[in-house]
This record gives sequence, structure tokens and C-alpha cells, in this order.
Amino acid sequence: MNILITGNLSALAVSLVKEFAKEKNRVVVASDDAEKLDIKLNNVVVHSINPSESIFRDTIPSYGFDVVIYISTREE
Repeated sequence: MNILITGNLSALAVSLVKEFAKEKNRVVVASDDAEKLDIKLNNVVVHSINPSESIFRDTIPSYGFDVVIYISTREE
């Protein structure tokens, strides 16, 4: 399965990526600060790109995702 994880990436994103990667899924992590996550797994691709940029809309859909996970935070 092809999975995109984007949004406000944090420790939650790293945990999700590791779990999905264990199950032999192809995981793409895309956010403007994705390089900070330090994920080095064979079936994980990290793109440091802001979802509001046109290159995101041009490049990311080419993966043909089965699942998209958008992580958001709520400030209280």
C-alpha cells in the first residue's frame, strides 16, 4: 500500500511511519520540515516540501496513494 503522511509532523508521525514501514508499505512523508524527522528506512521517502507549493501538487500525486494521513495540532 502507498501511504502519504503530511501536515504537522512530529513524534506521532515518526511512530506511524515506523509501524507502516514494518508492514512493508511504501510510505511518503511530505512537509516543509520533514528532513528534521531523521527517518532512514528503505521503503520510506521523505520530501521536505510545503503542501501549499505547486511542486507538491505536481509531484506528490504521481505516487498513486491508497491512504493519505494529514496530522494536525490543536492549540489550547
